Amino acid sequence: WLKFERTLTTSGFLLRAPVSAMSDERKAFSREEVAKHKDEKDCWISMYGLVFNLTDDLLIEHPGGPDVVVSMAGQDATQDFEDIGHGDTAREWANKYIIGYLEDADESAKTKVIPTVRESTSRGSSDGSTTALMVVVPVIVLIAAFGFYKFASAR
Repeated sequence: WLKFERTLTTSGFLLRAPVSAMSDERKAFSREEVAKHKDEKDCWISMYGLVFNLTDDLLIEHPGGPDVVVSMAGQDATQDFEDIGHGDTAREWANKYIIGYLEDADESAKTKVIPTVRESTSRGSSDGSTTALMVVVPVIVLIAAFGFYKFASAR
């Protein structure tokens, strides 16, 4: 099993990563360098300002097959990773493939890992629209139920 370390980021998110992924020896890569590694024999991607080498195990073990991974090779795959809905297990698993960070990423990329599902969704809904829906929908349902009750009891 991998030994996990917990890190509290500046944004207040608690992240878990294999200790090897938390190395202070991460290397900085340019986007151009990442773009050179774009096939099955040499497959790198970037996500969340981090650089991942997915050439070996992940191409074989990825549930979606190697074609899915290779189609994103050499590119930023953050949005695709989120759109698929990867769970925390996949996020922790991916952390072991971190080899560095993008040169133009913020300073925290040197030690950060992929955010958990809860963290990534809480960042995405920071406008409060989800919270508003959680209040408005039940209120509408209660009003409709009360109206139906009054209508039915009037007959």
